[in-house]
Amino acid sequence: MRTLIPIRNENSKLALFGAFSLAVLGAELLITQTQAFQLNGAMISLAILADVCLGIPLLYWLLVACPRKIDLITIVPVGIASILAARFIIPTAYHGSIVYIEYLAGGLELALLVVGIAKIRHILREYRRLHVLRFDFVQNLRESFALVLNGGRESTALNIIATEISMLCYAFYWRSEEEITEKTRINGHSFSTYKSSGYTAIFFVLLTICAVEAVGAHFLVGMLWNSTAALVLTALSAYTFLFLIADYVAIIKRPIVLEDSHLLIRTGLRWQAEIPLDVLASVRLAPKRLDENTALTMKRISPFGAPNVLIEFSTRQEIRGLYGMKTSSELIGCTIDHAEKFVELLQEKIGNCASNYTQRSAEKGINLKPDPDSCIFQQNTITPSIVSHYDNN
Repeated sequence: MRTLIPIRNENSKLALFGAFSLAVLGAELLITQTQAFQLNGAMISLAILADVCLGIPLLYWLLVACPRKIDLITIVPVGIASILAARFIIPTAYHGSIVYIEYLAGGLELALLVVGIAKIRHILREYRRLHVLRFDFVQNLRESFALVLNGGRESTALNIIATEISMLCYAFYWRSEEEITEKTRINGHSFSTYKSSGYTAIFFVLLTICAVEAVGAHFLVGMLWNSTAALVLTALSAYTFLFLIADYVAIIKRPIVLEDSHLLIRTGLRWQAEIPLDVLASVRLAPKRLDENTALTMKRISPFGAPNVLIEFSTRQEIRGLYGMKTSSELIGCTIDHAEKFVELLQEKIGNCASNYTQRSAEKGINLKPDPDSCIFQQNTITPSIVSHYDNN
């Protein structure tokens, strides 16, 4: 709970900044409609210019940048947006006072471009460093953005940008290899998720429907309504088309990976979870018909259709969704190719973790006792699945 309090405070301050900014802009817009503005428009225009171009960036600095420890350069786009807002609010007859501010905005844009190029270099350097440690384009890109642009702290805006860049990369650079290590490739500890579910056929059906719908809707809306709405609808269809391609390529390139200490569960651009092996409670093949309780508590992260493997954890584990959105669950359902091999391999990993823990506990003089209600190794506890594992040995 302690970790959630600062995040909530920061989000509330961001909402407060948005509310104050809208209030300032609304008040200044009302002032331009008053009789006093008609009598002394030149002087009041300067006051409006100062309120909008100085007040809003100052609010951003106090309520957003300082609490989140964001770089000072981020105030530049806020200042540019404030100048554009002031230009909209102040009547055209009094735009002479804005000219000098616009010159300043041009200098700020140039500074922002220079700093942006430098930041891109730092992001690429950080990405290369993370790529050596972990083969995961989406996660590495998200962390690189956070480390370089936000002091190592994630933000919704950066997660959205990272997701959009990932979508473009997967959509247009689909010949890249699977995002797994050479050791994983040799050991065969990676499992695809799209073959047994038949998602390839579903993907091409969705792609065809999207293309036909885009063309038909464009002409229909253009004839019955207006061309602008038709262009907007076509742009949304094109975005959906690109997302479907990127997600399908990501499903192929980002399989589920069983590492020495973690289980990396990935489903295209949609879902990702990095689960420590020592929190795994059980893994089993999913029945063809799930009971009501399982269906309600399970988080399904398969590409399509019902899951064929159920993985249960001892505690709720974080699951990352699209655009970095977070959820958690104690039970997830996956659609995994070669499900029997995956379940057998993961159960063996759980057994090895149990043996290692038992050995370390014996060396420390800790007595382990079976507890049917416990799913992880703790002092004086042991899982039933591990008890049966020892009995079989």
